[in-house]
This record gives sequence, C-alpha cells and structure tokens, in this order.
Amino acid sequence: MSHLAFRLTTEDPDRTREVVRARGMNDSQFKLNPLVTLQHAHSLPPIGRSLWRKVVRDGPMQGVKAKTQYPVKPEGWQGSWPADVALCLVQADLLRGKSIGFLPTKVHSPSEMERQTNGWKAVDLVIDEWILLEYACTFLKDKPKKNGSEHLGMETVGVSFRRALAWSAAFTEWGRCRQVFREELFGKPIYRELQDSS
Repeated sequence: MSHLAFRLTTEDPDRTREVVRARGMNDSQFKLNPLVTLQHAHSLPPIGRSLWRKVVRDGPMQGVKAKTQYPVKPEGWQGSWPADVALCLVQADLLRGKSIGFLPTKVHSPSEMERQTNGWKAVDLVIDEWILLEYACTFLKDKPKKNGSEHLGMETVGVSFRRALAWSAAFTEWGRCRQVFREELFGKPIYRELQDSS
C-alpha cells in the first residue's frame, strides 16, 4: 500500500482568473467518504482514499496539502487495478495535476488595493469559503505555476461549472437568483439548476 503527500491547491491565480482561499476550505462532508477519483470520472472505480487535508504555508505560498492512500489490489479483482495504474502514472510524472471539486459559499471581487497587495492583477474573483466535495488526480492542470515535484493545480474540465457556482453564490447578495447552466462534461450535456436556499 502506497501513500503520497502533495499540494492539492494553492492560492495562485488560476487560468480562469480566480483565487481559492486555502483557509476557507470546509472538508467536513468530504471526510465522511474521502475517495479520490481519476479525472473526476465517477463512472470509474476510485483510485485512492484521502487520509488527511491540511492548510499549510511554505514561505509566501499558502495552500492545501493532502495525503492519498493507493490501496493494494484485493484478491479476486479481475484485470488492471485502478490504484496501481494511477500510482504508476504519478510516479512516471505523467499524472501531474490535482483537481478540487467544490461548492463556493462566500466569494468577492477583489478591490484594486487587494489586487496590488497580492499581485492579483489578473484576478476577477476570490473564493473566500468553500465546501470540498471531492478531489481527483488529473492529467491537465489549471494553474500555470509548478513547485518542484509536488503536483499542483486543477483540471480544466468543469471550470465553467465551478465559475457558475461562484457567480451564483455572489448573486445571493442581491436576493434570490435562479439560473440554469449547460455544460459539456466528458461529452455529455449536463443541466444544472442553481438557486440559493434562502
């Protein structure tokens, strides 16, 4: 059985011009069933289990660090064991991304002073608080920066839905809102209806 610790996400701006605040993570729901997927593909068996998630600071960089357990193949399993395949791809430096699936609960647009102070000249949205729903090992990263051998970033698939959730949370400041978003995810159209619970 193998275990790998890595940086799950950082507060670096991503390619969708957003920043996810590490200290805003709420993983209380995720820890009830902390399974790790490959590419957020829920139709496939999970590849591991998250043992822990921590908010950490490494010099000026703040983020969330996590540890994934890749279990051994059980007796009676036929064919390739997904955890072995994923671990080999990670060790071969081919599966380098990590992606968080989450629900924003508090967001804001940064002020000009906040942009200057944090070097966020290209940031449109700051996600202050969020509920971690899942995380996955991914082939693509959504953050342009890389930190040594640690695996950073979020998958680009599903970014539009993530942004839609953040916008929905922001709109609740002006009262009830209801929107329907359509997204192509893994080639299948998915319709999501978002509305606040107030």
